[in-house]
Amino acid sequence: MGGVEPPLFPSNFVIKRLGLLVTLCVDDIVVSGPCENHQRFSSELSKHLDFETLQDVSRVLGGTHLIKEGEVQLDMHEFADVACKLYQQE
Repeated sequence: MGGVEPPLFPSNFVIKRLGLLVTLCVDDIVVSGPCENHQRFSSELSKHLDFETLQDVSRVLGGTHLIKEGEVQLDMHEFADVACKLYQQE
């Protein structure tokens, strides 16, 4: 896939021709940008990698993303609960 800008941060990439920001998180690929370009990105990437079908973001690295009225909220309470319980077991 040509036209990929150098990373903004070590795991973030801009694909200018599709207007997408792509973030790699462990075993997740998070795509941000115009929805109409997500499928094109997926089709091009699938030529090089085997991966599950794209899904709306709900959980990434233990955080739940709540999308309401164009606003994204990150809810980490489940992750924090598990971390606290593990700490208490020590």
